[in-house]
Amino acid sequence: MDFLFKAYDAFILNFPNQYQGLVSLGLLAMIILGLFQLIKKSLLWLFLLVLFVPAAIPILSKIGQGVLLFLQYIVSKA
Repeated sequence: MDFLFKAYDAFILNFPNQYQGLVSLGLLAMIILGLFQLIKKSLLWLFLLVLFVPAAIPILSKIGQGVLLFLQYIVSKA
């Protein structure tokens, strides 16, 4: 996660201070929309994965926690 935070900070520093919040909110909206579309397309496969491979639940939970941590980081910088 540290790599993502540093990459985000390097990206956001390219913009003037007055636009950094707006860019952060735009990036947040694009990430949420992309995740929603990905989950919507893959919902059946995710359900089958959890159904047939119960060990996938902790893995998916860890991935979800990482995504939420990154989204919280973006919101805190906005």
